[in-house]
Parts: sequence; C-alpha cells; structure tokens
Amino acid sequence: MGIAIVLDPRFKFKLLEYFYQKLYGSLSSIEVNIIKKLCYSLFEDYQAKNNGSVDNSMEKFNEKESNLENGNCTNFLRGYDLYVNDINDVQSKFELDLYLEETLLHRSATFDILGKWKTNGIKYPILQKITKDILTIPISTVALESAFSTGCRLLSPQ
Repeated sequence: MGIAIVLDPRFKFKLLEYFYQKLYGSLSSIEVNIIKKLCYSLFEDYQAKNNGSVDNSMEKFNEKESNLENGNCTNFLRGYDLYVNDINDVQSKFELDLYLEETLLHRSATFDILGKWKTNGIKYPILQKITKDILTIPISTVALESAFSTGCRLLSPQ
C-alpha cells in the first residue's frame, strides 16, 4: 500500500511521513526509508524490463534499415535515432526523482488518479507502467465464490 500512496501525486511520501510519525514515532524515518528503497527497487526492475524492449525495437529497426539499404534507400537519421535512445536511457534513470520532486497536487473529491497517470505517461513512461500494475490490484482478498456463498445465507431465494 505504501508504494500505491507514493504513486498518488496528491500524497507521495508526505502522507507516509505524516502517518508513520503517528504510528512508529522515532522509528518513522526507518519505515519511510524502507518504502523508498522498495520504490527505487521496483523502478529499477521496470526500467530493466523497459530497456530490454527498447533493445528489441532497435533490432527490428536495424533489420528494416538493412532492408532499405539493400534497396539503395539509406537512412540518414540512423545515428540520430541511436543518439536519442541513449539520451532517453539516461533520462529515465532520473524519472522517479523528477516525479518525487514535483509539488503535490491539491486534494479534491473529483480527482481521477488513473486519468492523471494516463496523461503523465508521456512524461513518466516507466512510472505509468508501475502505476498501472500497482493500482489494478484488487482491494479485497476474499474469493468471489466465498463472498457470494455468504450472500445466500443472508437472502432467501424469494
């Protein structure tokens, strides 16, 4: 749940710091650091997956380019494409830090966190993937069959 709170642009680490101070007292900074390490570890895992997909797309790009060169159509922007991909890899390392440094959004009853991350995907593509996976975890761990079988005991067939 701590990671889900951090991914909410209204709260980030501030909500954890506030409530962990109430729950853990002087040990709160240790608990917040544990969540921080988990966030960075998760981000590094997703970044490694993302870099693997970039490598596959570059292989496909090189394949298409060699096909074009065989047809006497050279691609003058190949070097540029490689350069941009290298820059994007370096920038994505700081993606989590940039997100955490942004100011908190104001709380409102109509805030749509999924809509916000849909638009943030351009700026934070790796965090968007993490958010999509984390925020789609069901809140209840009760099996559906169990929940519906108790419903029969509460309601009569009529």
